[in-house]
Amino acid sequence: MAFCVRAELLTAGGHTPTIRNGGSLAMAPDGEKFILFGGDPLESFSTPVVTTLAETPTTPWQKVLPVAEGPPSRPSLVSFASAVVTEVGGTDGQQQGLYLIVFGGVGGDRASIGETYAFDLNRRLWRRLFFPHGGPPPRHSSGLCISHNTEVLLFGGISDPERLRRSDLWSLDLSKVDWSYDRIPSQYHSIGGAVWRKVKVGSSSTALRPSPRDKFAMASHQPSGSIYLFGGKTG
Repeated sequence: MAFCVRAELLTAGGHTPTIRNGGSLAMAPDGEKFILFGGDPLESFSTPVVTTLAETPTTPWQKVLPVAEGPPSRPSLVSFASAVVTEVGGTDGQQQGLYLIVFGGVGGDRASIGETYAFDLNRRLWRRLFFPHGGPPPRHSSGLCISHNTEVLLFGGISDPERLRRSDLWSLDLSKVDWSYDRIPSQYHSIGGAVWRKVKVGSSSTALRPSPRDKFAMASHQPSGSIYLFGGKTG
């Protein structure tokens, strides 16, 4: 099957993001919006989330500021985080919403982060996800993608200051999360019910798996539940 790939320079106006390195770009499920989060240099930290609609090349950037600031619900100053956008709720009486899920990154002290946050793109609120049984070790420059709508997959990355490259695969199950705001006051800033699980790849020590790496490309194919990985830095 023949197909054509074309690159096009977009001239979007609006609140154009500052020049940065290590920002995270994620696409909304409807394919009509891209979310840019974080990145270096330091002046970009004042823009925790900026969005652009992708319906036309001239759609302007919009700076999206949270209605509430401060820890512990908002991630620290971060670059090289991993991020995806997913629709949540819509069942068990919960209102459907659109969230940016952010994991890891490098903080202002240049050490890797191991926290998970969710930004409600409708209410413009940061909420932190808590895990009683723990989760992936701190890392940055890892891969993050959505599988089967309620599952987030995390692979690889590198931990600083140890400079330890990783090849572990983790699954974040969002199916049991209570996304509502009206249960208890603390739910405005935190979310329970999500579970990180380490995924065992293959049934033997000789099973094919990617080597430890960071700064690679990773994407998922929703109909099949497959993930695809290319490139990266190893060694």
